[in-house]
This record gives sequence, C-alpha cells and structure tokens, in this order.
Amino acid sequence: ETFKQEGDAVSMGEVIAKFKNSRLERELEDAKLRKSSLTIENKTLAARQGLAKKKLERTKMLYENQVLSRIEFERAELDLEETENQIRKIEEEAKASDRTITSLEEMIKGLEIKSPMDGVLLTDLSGRIGNYFHEGEDLLEIGDSKRLLIELFVSERSVSRLKEGEPVEIRFPALPGRICNGKIYRIAPEAQEKVEKVIKVNTVVP
Repeated sequence: ETFKQEGDAVSMGEVIAKFKNSRLERELEDAKLRKSSLTIENKTLAARQGLAKKKLERTKMLYENQVLSRIEFERAELDLEETENQIRKIEEEAKASDRTITSLEEMIKGLEIKSPMDGVLLTDLSGRIGNYFHEGEDLLEIGDSKRLLIELFVSERSVSRLKEGEPVEIRFPALPGRICNGKIYRIAPEAQEKVEKVIKVNTVVP
C-alpha cells in the first residue's frame, strides 16, 4: 500500500508505503479475538466468585450454628478456591495475550516504510505494488529538496569560459522571474554528440 506518489514532498518520519503481511494480520486478528473471549470469561468467573463468597459466608454461619456439616462447609470453601484459581489462570492468559498483541502490532508497524529525511520522492511506487523484495534491496529514492544537482549541457565553444566552483544563476521557463543561485560542481572531461558537440556540466543549487 502506498501513500505518496512520485514527486510528492515527504517529511522525515512520514509513512510513504507499507508492506502487507497476511499471516501477521491473521495472527493479530486471532489474538484479539482470544483476548475478547478471555475478557468475557473473566467477567463470568468474577460473577461466579461473588456468588461463591456469599455462599461460603452463609454456609460458614450455618456450620457454626451446627445446621450444616463440616463437609458442606469445606465444599463451599473448595468451590470458591477453584473459581479464584480459574480467575488467576484467565488473568495470566490475558496478560500473555496482551504481550502477543503488542508484539504483532510492533511487527506490523515495522512493515511501514518511513522517510529518513525531508525531501521529494523520486521513485514511482505504482509499478512496485505486489512485487516481492529481497533483504537489502533498494525500495525507493528520496531527493534532498534543499540541495539539488542539475545537469546542464553546454556547447563545446562555451565550456571554456566555465570553471568548477564558479557561481551560476539558473532560470527556469516554468518559473518566470525566479532565479536559483548555485555553483559549478563538475565539468565532464569529454563532449557528447547531440545536435552539436556539448559538454555535461553538473551544477549544485543549495
């Protein structure tokens, strides 16, 4: 699943895309269902515990007044003890279920691809949806919008007037009136055949 398109600005830490892992999602759903079941079971046992306590109090009073036998009193004690043991067991299972849910949620969250910096997304992610990736494989490229490298082609006749490190002003037809200041970073050592022989010049705009 992608949340950004090629050319979109991104902020550091912003989620750009997210891998899907059906197995983890199913396990998380199962763990949440189990936790819900344990919660219901715990409420049922808590109600049973309340009744067992009242029964024990009543049985104890009747036993002390010699209305009921000791066996009946001990049976009431045992019923309460068993219910409380069941509650403790359910509570431990609920804690384990919480740990499982937290672990799975963290694993699923780890499938998010976040931008490591402020910049511009340079990769078209639409063609990568549904693909499998290998560990260490490059997934996308983000350009630093604060520092741009511009490749320009200068005629062979004009390149002799340029020097690396010299300041330059760059104007774009799409941005009338705007001037970008930079400096020449590199001049290619060889010319290329286009309409005429030209030299590639790399200019850095901070």
